[in-house]
Amino acid sequence: MDNRKQDSFDQRFLAPLKNRPGLEPDESFVEKLRTEISQESKINNLPFKPKWRWPVLVPMAMAVLLFSVLTASFVGKETQMDNKSGSDKIAITSDTGDSNKKDNTPKKERDIYQLINDHQAFDRLYNQISKETGSTTVGRELVYYFDALEKDDKDYLREHLEDGYSTKKLTDLVDYYKMADFTTLKVETIYKDTGAFTYQVVISYMDKGRKEAVKKRLILDVTGKTIISDYVTPDSWDKEKDLLVKKKIELIENNLTYGMSKDEAERIFGADYKIIENPEIEGEGKEEWFYQFFVEEGTKSSVESDYIVDFTNLQNQKVGIQFWIGWSSQNEAIRMTVFYTQDGQVFANYLTEEGIRKNQESSLGELKQIGDTFKLSEKERSIYDRFKLDRESKHLKDLGPINVAKLYIQASLDGDAETQYALYTTRPDRVRWSKEEHVGYAKNEKTSSESLLASLGGIQNGIFNEESDFEGFISFETSNGPGFFQMVKDIDGIWKVAFMPIQ
Repeated sequence: MDNRKQDSFDQRFLAPLKNRPGLEPDESFVEKLRTEISQESKINNLPFKPKWRWPVLVPMAMAVLLFSVLTASFVGKETQMDNKSGSDKIAITSDTGDSNKKDNTPKKERDIYQLINDHQAFDRLYNQISKETGSTTVGRELVYYFDALEKDDKDYLREHLEDGYSTKKLTDLVDYYKMADFTTLKVETIYKDTGAFTYQVVISYMDKGRKEAVKKRLILDVTGKTIISDYVTPDSWDKEKDLLVKKKIELIENNLTYGMSKDEAERIFGADYKIIENPEIEGEGKEEWFYQFFVEEGTKSSVESDYIVDFTNLQNQKVGIQFWIGWSSQNEAIRMTVFYTQDGQVFANYLTEEGIRKNQESSLGELKQIGDTFKLSEKERSIYDRFKLDRESKHLKDLGPINVAKLYIQASLDGDAETQYALYTTRPDRVRWSKEEHVGYAKNEKTSSESLLASLGGIQNGIFNEESDFEGFISFETSNGPGFFQMVKDIDGIWKVAFMPIQ
């Protein structure tokens, strides 16, 4: 009943009924009633019946009628209120058919366990990052990010991308990833800023349009709500600043010398530097000089420490150049790193004893080695794609040993352990372990693409040396000197990779 109507006439009238005593009748009343019934029974047996007393019966009948009317009225009001309450509840949860009303249906949240169970690449990414960082947060947020890209969930992306992503930039980013094969997604490197909750992550995947591997750099800030920086083409570009950066870079590149003194460096590059200590360096070279050139006034760093590259501000041209020199205990330069913007791209130069090695980062954050890079030819790519479907050796019959070795490297870059195993020799006396053992080992042992290409990338320019009718090796150059890669010809005449090909 509605307690808000306690003072109504109906409530007051029915109060005696509502507050009546227990249902058990009083004993004296029972006895009296029994007596009256007995007397009435005797009267009914008499040869005549007494006359009805109408003056008494009429008031009694009116009282009963009034009681019935009021009771019906009260019950009717209660029913009306209950019906109204029920209709309110339905209106909240039901579809009224009015398209102008806001849809209050809660959005389905992403379930990390469902995603990694359904998507092998997400599972690989999540577990690798969780293992390397000791936390599940970064892996989970990256899986959510790529799931949103794959499903074109702009609402989620808009909420989690850093400020400044216009509708055009967001559309450009989603369009860019449309050709990404997310089944090949893998983490190359992950770096955490000391004392902060910012991570730089380099991921790779196959681009289905270009049919080549692509690397992308992202920055995740998981301090509160996760914010992701993923590089997109800037809306505008300052060509005048480009010219200033170009001249300064030419000065730096022409004077970078391994072993130069601090006095020489200060004379050439200036005294406007900050002395920092790089905790990532072991042994000599912890002390670094950090230069920044062409910094836009009011620019705040997007990273927590000065030894980390500020890709966001470089990408947006708010910083023109970042330059580090590492010093030995004898105050001689033993390491130099330069990052700068040019023509909408971010470039990086590294100086070691061997000289300068350039890396390029495009305006969309892709990392590419300038120079001769590992890449499958169109024919090799076509055969590789077919071979992955069923892993039948018949697809390899027209390939030479170097071609097969390149497919093996590509499978390694893709993190495809089963395809990798299918490229091993099947000669019974040369098999060293099972496919199950290989897949299990591959899950626990991760090798970055940089390390893999540094040791095996030169195979495409190698020379095959045949040692017997079914054995040989590929000789090639690596960054650490000469390399050798063993190959075995199967009984069907198809060249395959030897187990433990590098010894």
